[in-house]
Amino acid sequence: MAEADSEDMWFSFVRDAPATATVYQTIRARLQNLASIRDLVRKTKNGDQPLISTVEEVISHGLFVVKQTQFPQLQLDPATPSEDLLLAAQEARIWLLKMITCQSYLGRGHFIRLFRSILESETQKWSDLQHLYYALTEDEVGEATQRLRAAFAICLQGNFANKYAMDLARTEQFVFLESLPHSSQTTPAIIAARQKVALKAIDATVDTFACAVSLQDVIKQATSKEEQVCPICRESYLDFSTNKVEDLIADYPVRIKFCGHVIGKACLEEWMDTPLKDPARYPYKTCPMCRTQISGMDPPDLPEHFMHRLEHSRFVKRVRETTGLQVKECMDGVKRLMNEEVAAMELEMELEMLNEEGALARDVAKEAEEVLKTTSTDLKGEREVWMIPDIVWMRARNEWMDEGAEE
Repeated sequence: MAEADSEDMWFSFVRDAPATATVYQTIRARLQNLASIRDLVRKTKNGDQPLISTVEEVISHGLFVVKQTQFPQLQLDPATPSEDLLLAAQEARIWLLKMITCQSYLGRGHFIRLFRSILESETQKWSDLQHLYYALTEDEVGEATQRLRAAFAICLQGNFANKYAMDLARTEQFVFLESLPHSSQTTPAIIAARQKVALKAIDATVDTFACAVSLQDVIKQATSKEEQVCPICRESYLDFSTNKVEDLIADYPVRIKFCGHVIGKACLEEWMDTPLKDPARYPYKTCPMCRTQISGMDPPDLPEHFMHRLEHSRFVKRVRETTGLQVKECMDGVKRLMNEEVAAMELEMELEMLNEEGALARDVAKEAEEVLKTTSTDLKGEREVWMIPDIVWMRARNEWMDEGAEE
């Protein structure tokens, strides 16, 4: 579904004919009830207070909801472990509060159409969204707190947090994009960052199949400082005294997703650029540490929810129009940017620890700090080109870094 359609997701359009006076009166009452729900959600501090906190309460309230909301899918398995049930309850609560908050930014017309579709269609034909907003606004369910708890039970037992994770993500992005000033993508800084993003995307040699790793993981796996080096060039990943920060980032350790081996990025790029010695016999490149094929393979994808954004975002479309990048090249550019972000963050943390230990000369540490600060600022500017909310970006980056074989 295109982002422009996000405002009316999940329910069919009602007919254009005017509704009756009774229908409009009922719609107004439901809009007032929805306003009280939003007030209640705003008073809940960041969603920290659980709507329902015990297994017994979940089960008993579920039975109440069956009677009051006509939701057909309320089925609790008595054999569900308590820990699993409470975890699912937490996910349902987060999903519900986020959805209510996001949809509060949608126009009044959206909810008029939604409530009219509820009133003028048979219960058996209701969508999950219609059942949810029926519970949130039905007087017979009770006051705002009871209605919110009823909606929570529906989300929990309907598994909305997983079932509609993508729908929530699209709604969040719709609200995010609509909140941006239209001129935000035409500033000189954004235009310059966009060109830099394009150049990096085209030159993303190994970022499509190798991801940056945690320096602490490298340190833990090494039995000595002599092993905290690239296995190809034997240069240290962490030596700020003899290496410039730019070089440490360029040769930052990356994990090949096909086999799990960790190698300095610059060395891996040089390996990939080296011509094959016997193409007829060995037509593809393998990992320099093992014989796992790494060229000619389908590269691992970014998380599905993130790929959907890149494919359908009007801002990404603008990037493609102004740079000539294809969708795949955009994804390659994002992977490279994510790798560089992780490298900069990890080096910043390592530098901070070395400073606390007094292991670096003051002038060396100061210069490294300044370069890393500038690098982080530049990377932030490049990320802004994609216009993706930070929480969504970081989630996708973490999932991308964790995906693939381990050494």
